[in-house]
Amino acid sequence: MDEDELLTILGAHANVVFSSGHTYRDLDRQDWAARKIVQGGDPRGFHVFNTGMIEPLYGPDGKGGEKPLDSAASQGLRVLLSADGGLTVESHAFTRGKIIRSLAL
Repeated sequence: MDEDELLTILGAHANVVFSSGHTYRDLDRQDWAARKIVQGGDPRGFHVFNTGMIEPLYGPDGKGGEKPLDSAASQGLRVLLSADGGLTVESHAFTRGKIIRSLAL
């Protein structure tokens, strides 16, 4: 599908939760979750989440590229839906056995 067409469709709805994987990005990063605002779409934007990785963990190499940081790291998301329709997304560090962050939507 064309990226611009997909963004136009998703951008029209503030209640979209979009997750993207296969980036191997560290969920400890501040940009693990964001709101994407699309020109001409809903001005509130929609939620976008990085899903983490099973292994290995990649991160910035300081030169504009990426480098492996930890070959044993394993991270991912847990999505919780409450009885009243509320949604919470938690980022987990599986090998450390801890929740990194939690975001209630």
